[in-house]
Amino acid sequence: MRKNECLVYNILDSCDNVPPKFTWCVQTYQEEAEEQKEMRKIWRIWAKALGQKEGKTDKEADIIAMIRTFIFLQLIITNCFIVGGNIRHWNDHYVRPRYELTEP
Repeated sequence: MRKNECLVYNILDSCDNVPPKFTWCVQTYQEEAEEQKEMRKIWRIWAKALGQKEGKTDKEADIIAMIRTFIFLQLIITNCFIVGGNIRHWNDHYVRPRYELTEP
């Protein structure tokens, strides 16, 4: 059974004689719709954080935001490797002092 069928069945029939299977299906559909709204909101905020909206349509603006996200992730990963390399090679040039015992 598809999601739309569950929703139509619940709308057309009263809630009293809806089998539990169908109410679960409708609840699942509503939860998915709420999650999608939340993800759209998060994506919109992230895209605005990346910079001014560019593009003639929303689809173009989303593609541009994806490219900017890729560039941002590349920058973060590169910086992590640089910092990791610096930490790994910290004090590589250090030579331990050698003490020699001299007899009096």
